[in-house]
Amino acid sequence: MIHINLAQSDAEIERCFPTMQLLRPHLVASEFVTRIRRQQVLGFVPQPNLPPKKGD
Repeated sequence: MIHINLAQSDAEIERCFPTMQLLRPHLVASEFVTRIRRQQVLGFVPQPNLPPKKGD
């Protein structure tokens, strides 16, 4: 089973940067946490893109 945790603290969000930069090369490390926090205020919450469960 895959278990995914939502990054909540600034340190957890910072640890996501290398992966996010692979997907979004324009991102800047020094602005990343601020960008994520701004998106959270606007209601954006990252959703894992997982395959559907069997039977769905």
